[in-house]
Amino acid sequence: MKSRFEDCIGSIVENYRVNLLVQKEHDEKNREQARRREHLARRRDLAEKRRSREERRLEFLMSLAEARREVDDLKLTISAIPTEGLLPSEYKRMLAWAKERLAALEARTTVERIQEALTEKNLFPEPDDLFDPEGDPPTKQNYWDD
Repeated sequence: MKSRFEDCIGSIVENYRVNLLVQKEHDEKNREQARRREHLARRRDLAEKRRSREERRLEFLMSLAEARREVDDLKLTISAIPTEGLLPSEYKRMLAWAKERLAALEARTTVERIQEALTEKNLFPEPDDLFDPEGDPPTKQNYWDD
């Protein structure tokens, strides 16, 4: 019986070595898959943040456009209504209010103020902290997708 066990030791050692090699390959494959999943998750997070920033950019631009339209409308209205002669007090207060509103809107839409707002809102940073050199990642179709 002793000789049978001693005869098997080489085979046992070889099987153990093969098992270790297979386990090592399996572990390397799992690490690579985890690294790919993390990389893709990071890229998807960046893509989502870029989409959100695009929405904020558009919202900001639309608010500027609306303010500029109001500036044009107020200028047209103020220039079209009588401002001379004996005017009622409420009329004068309305005119003063309209001129103040116009001045505030014009101040809000100057290059300097727009630049301050852009910097404050971080809408067009340079360098772009959300840039993905690989482009947009594929969308996740199922929860098990990488």
